[in-house]
Amino acid sequence: MGRLIAGLSVLIGWSCFATVVSLAIVVGYALSKGYLDPEKLEQMAAIAHGIEMVTKREAERLAAAPASTEKASLEAIEMRRAAIAANMELRENMVRDMVNEFKKLQRALEEEKDRFGQIVSAYENRLEKDKERAVAEGRRQFQSIVESMKPKQAKEQLLLKYKENKIDVVVEAMKNMEETKRAKVLAEFKTPEDQDILAKILENIRNPGVTAVNETLNELKTPRQGP
Repeated sequence: MGRLIAGLSVLIGWSCFATVVSLAIVVGYALSKGYLDPEKLEQMAAIAHGIEMVTKREAERLAAAPASTEKASLEAIEMRRAAIAANMELRENMVRDMVNEFKKLQRALEEEKDRFGQIVSAYENRLEKDKERAVAEGRRQFQSIVESMKPKQAKEQLLLKYKENKIDVVVEAMKNMEETKRAKVLAEFKTPEDQDILAKILENIRNPGVTAVNETLNELKTPRQGP
């Protein structure tokens, strides 16, 4: 029995030795072919012994991580500052452009307003001149008609204009009327009322503009009624 145990021990010993030799041969072959390197062998040994191993490269990466993180943080801050500055500059440029556009629009509107004002002024002046010409032409026609009428008919037309508060038309017609014709027309103002009207007409012939002044004074003396 003792011999059997001794034989088994020798057999197990030779088996272990053969395993170690085989493993050494395999490892040596792997090293020679570049399949393994000392760092990998160290990791394999650590794993075999249940030890968590940190490689040299990993250690260098971990050691450099804080610096890299700090550098990345600084870069991020700088990038953020640059982005904020660029954004502010962009907004300032936009505001400046908007202000410039507003000023251009304002100038254009002012120029257009001036141009429109000139057009309106020219149109009003033309209307005023047309009105003056029309009034003058109307008075000439009225005078021509009155002069072509008989004295009594001419007197009636003059009274109608007077009652329409167109004293200036009556005065102008009487002043420009031929002297003989005017004397015949004046002779037709016979009634007391006609005489009062004739007195006012003659007063305006002697003092042009008196009627307008008197009318203005009367308007100022008359109290205004509320709306």
